[in-house]
Amino acid sequence: MAIATKPQSVIPPLEECRRRFEASRQEFARLTHGLTDAQFNLRPKPERWSAAECFDHLIVIGTLMNRNIDDAIERAQAHGLRSDGPFKYGVFGNFFVKAVGPSDEARKRRFKAPKAYTPTSNHSISRLREAFDKLQSDFVERLERAKGLDLARIKVPSAAGGIGVLIRLSLGQWFALLANHQDRHILQAQEALDRRAPAAN
Repeated sequence: MAIATKPQSVIPPLEECRRRFEASRQEFARLTHGLTDAQFNLRPKPERWSAAECFDHLIVIGTLMNRNIDDAIERAQAHGLRSDGPFKYGVFGNFFVKAVGPSDEARKRRFKAPKAYTPTSNHSISRLREAFDKLQSDFVERLERAKGLDLARIKVPSAAGGIGVLIRLSLGQWFALLANHQDRHILQAQEALDRRAPAAN
């Protein structure tokens, strides 16, 4: 049995997740201001993702996970899994939330993206902006639907496929993980743009 941590010791409340999703939308606008599509798609090194690939990766994961979150919310509503908290979360899930975050310690851990989450290349800024903006709106809409539900008892499987489906975190942990994961790759996108060579228009 997992040892529970103090309420919200790692997992932020829903309003904090909302703030972070909205901030991610603004970060995309900031990072792409004045860029050409070629610059956005340029890899700093052959083995490192471009800024565009970082955002495509986030869109792919977020879209797949939202399907699982929808299923979990519908099941929770049908079974009356409701609570106003406070919520306690297991240490495994809390570790996982922190491990994919933007901190220096977390970013020392490099993860190979599962095949289902692998980004594609050659994106237009406008298309990615539209998709990323929609994703943030979709996240916020699910935060609203999750209010009043038992964020700790509702379990949601990963959408990674393969053995990744064995990873089941609480709904509250998934919201925090998605926010952390976005912050991590937005920072990676910033670094990719900082290190890029000038690209022709």
